[in-house]
Amino acid sequence: MSTRLDRSPTSGPGRETVDIGLDDRARRHPLDLRRLEQFVTVVEVGSLTDAATELGVTQQALSAAIRTLEKQLCVTLFVRTRGMQPSAAGIRLYEAAQALLAGASRTVRDVQAAARGHAAALSIGYTPAMKAIHAYDLVAELVPRDVPLELIRVESTAIREQMAAGDVDIAFCHDALPPEGLAGKLVGVLPINVALRTEDAARIGRDRVGLSDLAGLTMIRCRSDGESVDPGRVLARCRELGFDPDVENIRCLGLEAVSMPLATTQGFAFVSDEVGVYFRGRVTVVGLRDEIVLPVQAVWLRESVQGLAVDVITSLRSAVATPSSDLR
Repeated sequence: MSTRLDRSPTSGPGRETVDIGLDDRARRHPLDLRRLEQFVTVVEVGSLTDAATELGVTQQALSAAIRTLEKQLCVTLFVRTRGMQPSAAGIRLYEAAQALLAGASRTVRDVQAAARGHAAALSIGYTPAMKAIHAYDLVAELVPRDVPLELIRVESTAIREQMAAGDVDIAFCHDALPPEGLAGKLVGVLPINVALRTEDAARIGRDRVGLSDLAGLTMIRCRSDGESVDPGRVLARCRELGFDPDVENIRCLGLEAVSMPLATTQGFAFVSDEVGVYFRGRVTVVGLRDEIVLPVQAVWLRESVQGLAVDVITSLRSAVATPSSDLR
C-alpha cells in the first residue's frame, strides 16, 4: 500500500509527485553514513558528474548510491529536469544528514577520548570580530573544569561547514540572526573600541573619544582574516550617528586589526581589543563615547548537538541578553 503526495515545487512550472511507500522496512533499516555523505555532496555541488569527481567515484556508482537511498526511503530525492535539484524530501534529508554526519564525527572523538581515559574536548568556534577570551568567558562557567576546551577561530561563512564536519560544537558570531541552517541565541554584545597611533591618541587627549574627535583621520581596513570587526556594519552605524569617515584599504594583508594604524599615517581602526597600549607604545586603544556594539550570537547545528554541548546550549538559551551583557 502506498500514498501519493503532491507538493508544489519551490520554483518552475508544474507539480512534483512523490511516491511514499508505507512499508515499515524503510523505518527499520538504518541510513548508511557513506551514502548520506555522497547525497550531501550531490546537493551542494548540484551536478552528479562534478560530485562524482569530488568524491573520487564513478558517476555510475554515485547514481546507483542515490537510487539505493531513494529506494530505501521510498521517496524521490531529486528533481532531475534541470541538473540535480533536491525535492522537498531531499531538502529535508539534506538538513537531517548534516546533523547526522556531524554527530557521527563527534561520536568518533568522544569514543577515542574515552579510550584514552579522559573527557572529549568541547570545541568552541569564534569569528574574527571576537577574541578567544571572549568565547572563553561565555562558556567557562558552563563547562566542568575537567573538560578540555578547544577554541577555534572560524570565518562566519565557514561555521556551518565546520559544524557539519564535526569540528565545532558551538560557535559565537557577530550576526544579528543565526546563519542559514543554524539555530542560535543572542547572548550579549561586543563593544567596539578605536585603535590609533599613540601620537594621534595623545593629540586627542582623551581616554574615551567621540566620533567627532576622529574627524580628519581615515578609517583603515584591509580585506583579510586579520580584520577583526566587520567594517561595513560599523561604518553603517557611524553614518547613523552622523559620522561618515573616509576609508582607506591598506596594502598589507594579514595584519591584526589593532596594528592597522601602523600601516598608514593619521588613521584609525575599529577593534574589539581592550583599551590599552600595544606594540611597545606605538598603538593606543581608546574607548568610544558614542557606543557602537555588535551583537553576539551563539549558534549550533540543529539536531546534531550531544553530550555536554546540550547542557551548554541549554544554559546559553536561558540567558537573558541585555545591552549591559557585554564582553569587556
